[in-house]
Amino acid sequence: QNDPATSLSVESVTHVLDIATSLKHRGTSVTAFTFDGATALFTRVDTDQPYDLYFDLNRPVADQVAALAAILSKPGFSAPSEYIDLRFGAYVYVK
Repeated sequence: QNDPATSLSVESVTHVLDIATSLKHRGTSVTAFTFDGATALFTRVDTDQPYDLYFDLNRPVADQVAALAAILSKPGFSAPSEYIDLRFGAYVYVK
């Protein structure tokens, strides 16, 4: 979005595919990926859920998906209207 880029690295593409596959296995359909620059490598994932997901393509996808699973399986979880941000390790932000 912020930096002009014509391509992503092989590692970034692999992470994007891993995200899409992991979410599909959880029953969530991905509709779009939006990238925040060629160097920051954050991505917003638009899904069929009422909220977006934010991933850091420099961090292991499995860790971020595990954090998402922990949030979604928490008793009394109420789906946010905007996003779940998984980019910051042990800290997950929900709005």
